[in-house]
Amino acid sequence: MPPSRIGPALSLLAGFTPMAATPAARTAEDPAAPIIDVRLSASIDVPPLATSVLQTEAEAIWQRAGVRLRWPSAPRGTLAAASLRVLVLQREGSTAGDHSWAVGELPLDQADQPFAVVSTTAARRVVALAGHDGEPQALSDRRLGVVLGRAVAHEIGHFLLATRGHARAGLMRAHVEVIDFADLRSGGFNLDRDAGEWIRASLPHLVGSNQTSARFSYHSLR
Repeated sequence: MPPSRIGPALSLLAGFTPMAATPAARTAEDPAAPIIDVRLSASIDVPPLATSVLQTEAEAIWQRAGVRLRWPSAPRGTLAAASLRVLVLQREGSTAGDHSWAVGELPLDQADQPFAVVSTTAARRVVALAGHDGEPQALSDRRLGVVLGRAVAHEIGHFLLATRGHARAGLMRAHVEVIDFADLRSGGFNLDRDAGEWIRASLPHLVGSNQTSARFSYHSLR
């Protein structure tokens, strides 16, 4: 469970209004791309297929941005310079009104280090409100994994950018409509170009607590 101290949270909110997805092609993996280690822990209510799809979806999103994700189970001492703990839990996400709620958040632990928390309760609500109740179980588990993977990818973005800001569109937008969120087609969740360029240039210097010394700002782009 998350530590008792919950610091300032960044969140990805889901809402109701339909929004079209923009298709995006998956690029070939670059062996020289910077690596992020994601230390994933999922509660027992997450089906194995959903966990696998979560990882595949998050990997594909960040691969298109030129960043590789790994999912290590090794001790912390063997991790890449940039690593993030991610908890996927059966919990209610925080709300921002009657028509939006957080699927993922990035609070701080007792050592003031960020970690991601993604709500399976909120993700299942996205799937239901998108009109996919009653699907075959395998398809429902796959769709749940896609929603969870996109939420995890969004919180990884906040972690790497070290920002509370959001983009106007793409992966780092603040609000995602449920139709788009639960759409199995790829697209609509690409990292914006400016953020991607900043991450690839800055990632070698984002080591441990030194990450807070470099921050990306969306405000300067508007």
